[in-house]
Amino acid sequence: MKIEQITSILSTQREFFKTGESRDLGYRREALKKLKIMIIDNKHMIIDALNEDLRKAPFESYASEIGLVLNEIDHHLKHLKKWTRTRRASTPLVLFPSKSHVRKEAYGLVLIMAPWNYPFGLLMTPLVGAIAAGNCVVLKPANYAGATASLLEHLIRETFSSEFISIFTGGRDVNTILLTQRYDYMFFTGGPILGKIVAESASKHYTPLTLELGGKSPCIVDHNANLAKAARRIVWGKFLNLGQTCIAPDHLYVHKSVKNKLLELIGKEIKRQFGA
Repeated sequence: MKIEQITSILSTQREFFKTGESRDLGYRREALKKLKIMIIDNKHMIIDALNEDLRKAPFESYASEIGLVLNEIDHHLKHLKKWTRTRRASTPLVLFPSKSHVRKEAYGLVLIMAPWNYPFGLLMTPLVGAIAAGNCVVLKPANYAGATASLLEHLIRETFSSEFISIFTGGRDVNTILLTQRYDYMFFTGGPILGKIVAESASKHYTPLTLELGGKSPCIVDHNANLAKAARRIVWGKFLNLGQTCIAPDHLYVHKSVKNKLLELIGKEIKRQFGA
């Protein structure tokens, strides 16, 4: 897609945000309900796409991605009215007789970029929050999870108008174009290298952003730890999603007095959980 096309779509989204429609509480609730229906009605297609991209089993796809997003939607629908209320705030005496209130406002146009390891959950979960807050959204799914990205592109365009939620698929060229645009908020999940590029892009317009970056997650096992429980949790955390979780145990620091016993229990736990 050319830069002119992307710029035009984003411009249309900005104009739509100015109408105030996306900030209407009823509009937000209906959008969240539409998103929920979209996911439920296409659950099996989403599971198939995740299996094609990551070889995920159906239960794991639901437990680690689909189910979490549905729970997030329900949580927002339950509390949205309370969250959006204007509340009174204390007023300094020097400003008497004025009154103060705190009113939550949407940012505007929000960019959400997701990684390939949880290509559905880490794109949809931030989307739930962005919709609930009254924003218009630009979605960029991970290129390395092509089946999921292609399916989401189809479902999002079928469910929502592009002036409210747009979605762009592709590789580095599309990322580069998107990061030349101006947004009111940016949400990126992925590696530190691309995270620095996103942060640099945001800094050019003083755009607030959230960076959820991967890293190394050590696991410490002391001499007085419950070794059976430690082995069970280490194996579960490391093998979940084929080990591709940003907070999965990356390496172990183990007291030398329990090292051999822990390794033995980890081996047994792998066989117990996976039959290997």
